[in-house]
Amino acid sequence: MDLSPSEVTSPFKNNEADQSKYLKTELITSVEPQLVESGASKRLADNNGRRLKIRSSAAEEDRKKAHWLSCKRARERKKMEMEKLKDEIRWYQEELSQLRAKQQLPAQDLDKSSSIQKHQRIQDQQKISSNDGGVAVSQNLTNNKERTPNARAAVNEPATEHPESAQSGSCSAEVAKIKLPKFLTEFHTEVASNVDLSDFTGLEGEQRRFGRFSFPLSLIPTVERINSVYGDISATSLVSPSVSATVYVLFCAVIREMEHLRLEEVTEDIILKWRDVIKDALRLGFNVAFAMEHLKKVAYAYFGQPGCKLLHYIDSKISTLEAEVNDWKKKRAEIYEESKMCINAAENFIGLPVSTGLFP
Repeated sequence: MDLSPSEVTSPFKNNEADQSKYLKTELITSVEPQLVESGASKRLADNNGRRLKIRSSAAEEDRKKAHWLSCKRARERKKMEMEKLKDEIRWYQEELSQLRAKQQLPAQDLDKSSSIQKHQRIQDQQKISSNDGGVAVSQNLTNNKERTPNARAAVNEPATEHPESAQSGSCSAEVAKIKLPKFLTEFHTEVASNVDLSDFTGLEGEQRRFGRFSFPLSLIPTVERINSVYGDISATSLVSPSVSATVYVLFCAVIREMEHLRLEEVTEDIILKWRDVIKDALRLGFNVAFAMEHLKKVAYAYFGQPGCKLLHYIDSKISTLEAEVNDWKKKRAEIYEESKMCINAAENFIGLPVSTGLFP
């Protein structure tokens, strides 16, 4: 806008002072709207900047709060999982302690009919008769000074077998605990023996003399092993060999069956048959108390099989849980190391208002 004096039409052409004042007024009037508009734009830009800054700060606060809540939930979830694992391990350890305190041994299924037991006995005898030559006498029988280091080795139970569940194994152990005292009472009862040579296999055929007695050839290795460890078990008997010969043969047949049968192949019927023969030998004055003591161990082991399986199952479960706990501990350490500063700061506000620490 050109405001040169030559082009300005003013009512004060003849008065220079008035003319100058008029020109200034015109200039201010024309420029002032532009200055006002410029100032308003600047204030608007400043206000927008402040709003964006406030929004950015609020978003950052929201993000930090969300991260803190996420860390808190993760920490609480891990804590609950750890407590659950600890409770489960504690339960298994208490169950194991109770079983060991009661000295419960593993047990088998006790509900077998007598016909099934008889059939099993015939099968066992056929198996024994099919074996030629002797098998070494078990370590506990041939040397009563040696002891098995633990009950699990004594029952010779495969380590891979486990009960289907802790509940079923516990029920079997309870059944054994109830049935065992009754069986031991029957075990020690003095009853007439009904065992004869027909209850054993492999006793037919040629015989050979050993000491004062003649034995079937299948029993000679067994007689020799007994004699090498315990000496002549008939030396203390005052009964003539013609009367005691049959009992001696039956006793050696019992030891031979023990040499060929595993624990899982033994039945209550077989144990009672062995008991009758050993008691007959004791009544005649034979030195066979060692065999009766060993037979008691066999009886305990027979009833102890389910409990042994249960202990193996619990031990396996404890090992698995301990491995899981160790894995969770490792993960916890990694998480803490990655977010140590945030976690430490968050822990100072758990259950407290965020103003905590603001006013020392």
